Amino acid sequence: MEIIQGKQHFPVREFTDLRQMLDQSVDLHGPKIAFKFRDKPDTEPRTRTYIDFQADYRALGTALIAMGLRGKNIAIVGDNSYAWRVAHTAITGGAGIAVPLDRMLPAEELLNLIERAAVEAVFYDSSFHDNLLPALEKNPKLKYAICLRPALLKNAFQENDFQQSFDRLLLWGQEL
Repeated sequence: MEIIQGKQHFPVREFTDLRQMLDQSVDLHGPKIAFKFRDKPDTEPRTRTYIDFQADYRALGTALIAMGLRGKNIAIVGDNSYAWRVAHTAITGGAGIAVPLDRMLPAEELLNLIERAAVEAVFYDSSFHDNLLPALEKNPKLKYAICLRPALLKNAFQENDFQQSFDRLLLWGQEL
């Protein structure tokens, strides 16, 4: 077998885990825009820099650990959003074990997977609130249901010990 080597266009960065890769990206690109998104289709785009993203996923990870979820299975299901990315990165960055679920699965299958994976917390998008939340409340192993984007709900979001919001956890993690 012949190995063909071409010109290397970019230096290869060495890293051992996701957290180290993200820290390197912050060092290289800190104040540059990492994400540009809209909270709702008719709103102005928001931006988050690499530094902002790092602060957000670290704050959320801190909150998850303070909730007793370190090393626990944490599911995440929802539409592509900045909140989804922060939650997934916080979980995989050391706060727990990520159980990403396909948002296109029927609610019954999602519930089955959540139960079989022995999930203790679920991050879910607002589009799953009405169909998924009542069934999640009946799962005795599940400690928290965390809505990623409660501002998109038609009805007011009611927080309690079980039902949490991404935004509140982010603020709480920043205070810790």
